[in-house]
Amino acid sequence: MKHAQLKSPNAHTSIRAKREVGVELLDQHGYSIPEAAAWIGIGRTMTYDLLAAGRLESMKIGNRRIIPGWAIRKFMALAS
Repeated sequence: MKHAQLKSPNAHTSIRAKREVGVELLDQHGYSIPEAAAWIGIGRTMTYDLLAAGRLESMKIGNRRIIPGWAIRKFMALAS
């Protein structure tokens, strides 16, 4: 198995790299919109649509919108 660089300025690349080295899904507590979108396998716009529809839960911390790991797991379980 190849070793991937885990440091990357691009959230999508970072997620792919974590998957390549076997890092478990949702090891951290909260994700940005682009990171959550990458885990789910959708784009940012669709992620915002899911948030607006109430199908994906999030929290606001200051000016940031954070999607907890448990909310991504819950959404993915309901979507399958």
